[in-house]
Amino acid sequence: MLKGLREIAAIESNESSNRLEGVIVPSKRLKALITENTMPRDRSEQEVAGYRDALALSGRHFRCAVLFARKFSRIFGSALPGFLRLFIAAD
Repeated sequence: MLKGLREIAAIESNESSNRLEGVIVPSKRLKALITENTMPRDRSEQEVAGYRDALALSGRHFRCAVLFARKFSRIFGSALPGFLRLFIAAD
């Protein structure tokens, strides 16, 4: 169920973001580009595929970046500027 919800969210996010930029791709093609990693045929589809790849990359690396920042801040906490110490407090 969670996989299905993520898929729907990715499709809707991609469609909305690209529509704001004036990029419109037919619904069936959009779904194929996002869920099946279909090869883009034109510039509009390249935009959709680029957004898909960026979303996938950020999803994989965001958690790692947060964990690294928290560990780094624990080690060097007292020497960090105030705005980074606030990040520690949010942990």
